[in-house]
Amino acid sequence: MNKAQERAAEIAAQVLSAYLSNNTVSSDDLPALAARTYAALEAVFAGPAAAPARVSAPTADEIAASVTPDAIISFENGRRYRSLRRHLNQLGLTDDQYRSKWGLPTDYPLVAQSFSDLRSTAARAQRFGGVALAAE
Repeated sequence: MNKAQERAAEIAAQVLSAYLSNNTVSSDDLPALAARTYAALEAVFAGPAAAPARVSAPTADEIAASVTPDAIISFENGRRYRSLRRHLNQLGLTDDQYRSKWGLPTDYPLVAQSFSDLRSTAARAQRFGGVALAAE
């Protein structure tokens, strides 16, 4: 079983448990219900891998337009993210796999600049890494 199938089985068990606690199902219908639930969830978790790959790499203008100060636009689904890492992890892609899949440069950012600055300021305020802010 791959990770998508394992995840689908876990979620299917939880969904069936919740459904059966509130509904009456005959023992003859239970296997079919479990199979349909698992199949539906497996299709959801395998979705991006089963989808046809984009034929052409984005143009330089599309790459430049995908990076804004407040968000990075995913080439996978076109949505805006402050950080692409969680999104890519859900798709089963590493940073390098995503960049190579879409023909992006190795220095293509995966975190929006404003979010990076916010996290950096918060880390400095908590003296993360032993570096203290200068007293004002």
